[in-house]
Amino acid sequence: RMSLEDAVAQLCRVIDRRRSVGRLSGVVLLSRQLIETLPEMDKLKSELAAIVGGPEALARNKPPSVHEVEKQLQQENTRALFKRLPRLVQMSLIRERDAAGLPLLPTDLEAERILGRFVQQELRGEKTGDKKVKATFAPRFHAMELMSNCPLPSAFDCAYGYLL
Repeated sequence: RMSLEDAVAQLCRVIDRRRSVGRLSGVVLLSRQLIETLPEMDKLKSELAAIVGGPEALARNKPPSVHEVEKQLQQENTRALFKRLPRLVQMSLIRERDAAGLPLLPTDLEAERILGRFVQQELRGEKTGDKKVKATFAPRFHAMELMSNCPLPSAFDCAYGYLL
């Protein structure tokens, strides 16, 4: 399984390589579950479950703030990932739990926006502190959702569409 940093670095390399040959645009297809299946996200969820507790602890006590959780995260890579996530995602990870007591990501999470933001930060050098713009990167997002799951039209569908 590829880590988030590896995925971002690979996308940056592809963008740089395409720019060097004069191709200034392109399309990247991503899975809806990309963020959920990252190894770093599994570690972050387990650490947050240990820090915040299960649903019973959340019901009894006020959930901790984002800054309190950041300070309590043990591993540096999970802390860095948590800091880079949008505030809405951070709050969902702190407050929402599934049946097993693990933190839940928002149901309307758009992995392409998060990954696009990370790639944009990397290309601008914000994460590394370079502060020089390596390349202009203006992502446009389109969620295919269920459109990509539909079957090919049957002969009846084609005939019916033609008659309409």
